[in-house]
Amino acid sequence: AIRVRIARGTSAQLAVDEFAPASSERNRVSVWVERYIAEQEERAETLEISPNHLRELRRCVRADGTWSWWSGMSIQEIDAANLNEWRRWLSKDCGLAAKSVRNNLGYFRAFVSWLFRLERLDRVPAFPRVKVRDHQPTILSRDTQDRVLDAIPWERRGAFLAASHGIRPGEIRALDVGDFQSREGVPGLSISRAIKGPNSNAPTGGTKTGDAHWIPVHEGLEKWILWRLEQRARAAANPSKRGIEVAWRSVALFPNPTSRNPNRRWIANTMREEWNRAAEAVGVEVRMYEGTKHSAATAWRTSGMSLEMIQRMLRHRDSRSTERYAKLSDQALVVAFGKARK
Repeated sequence: AIRVRIARGTSAQLAVDEFAPASSERNRVSVWVERYIAEQEERAETLEISPNHLRELRRCVRADGTWSWWSGMSIQEIDAANLNEWRRWLSKDCGLAAKSVRNNLGYFRAFVSWLFRLERLDRVPAFPRVKVRDHQPTILSRDTQDRVLDAIPWERRGAFLAASHGIRPGEIRALDVGDFQSREGVPGLSISRAIKGPNSNAPTGGTKTGDAHWIPVHEGLEKWILWRLEQRARAAANPSKRGIEVAWRSVALFPNPTSRNPNRRWIANTMREEWNRAAEAVGVEVRMYEGTKHSAATAWRTSGMSLEMIQRMLRHRDSRSTERYAKLSDQALVVAFGKARK
């Protein structure tokens, strides 16, 4: 059987390993998972993957994690039947929601594909499909979004005005004053970096797509940025002043005046808390991502902007992502229905 596999192109080591007992050290899933995580840690150091992704993987491979089902098993036992049993275990015994089950299967598929590339497996088995109900985001009308933004103090509002342009929080936190650039007389932002983690000491790397982009900004954000640059110039002219002036001297384009990290950059939790306070003051319950990026994309689509232009603004590689974000709001349907009746 080993000779047949070698004749069909399987490497000699893989052909032998396939018949090694499950208890064999070189075949254990746990051994290869350990090697896989070590490689992912190296990739995280060079920012090939995000620290958040690495954190999720570490949670999966803990002794009591979701991958513990494979403990003591051989990589040769990773087949469609066992994958389906694992899916049932995640759902019924662990009580995970469908989306969490799908995420775990996706993480594990990446691991199995890695084994395949290393020629430890001769194929990637079929993974079970998990149907996840589409999430219906809470979409704010433009008027409601403006009310929430107005409820945020002016000196802290800039980051959220940028978020309403579809800029991701990690990118907002990484923007510097030099990234405010005009092209052909149109003010805009050059986006080439993102902070890869929720805390102030998280590393800074490329954007989610790895590409640099320039996007125009509307007059409300332009007004705030010009005010911000004026405050920075005043703070630089009075270096002896402390307190909030320290924040305005920061190189960060959107500093958090009350932050204590060196460049006074926002951290992820503080941004969410600021947004939640403003939303509560207005009387709406909506997550920041949905109240800014999702709602902005919907407003653009409602106003007639093409999906291609929205894709450029949101900087999506896959147009299907744009279609998901740019769903029409209930208000838009009401308006359209009203026009159809006239």
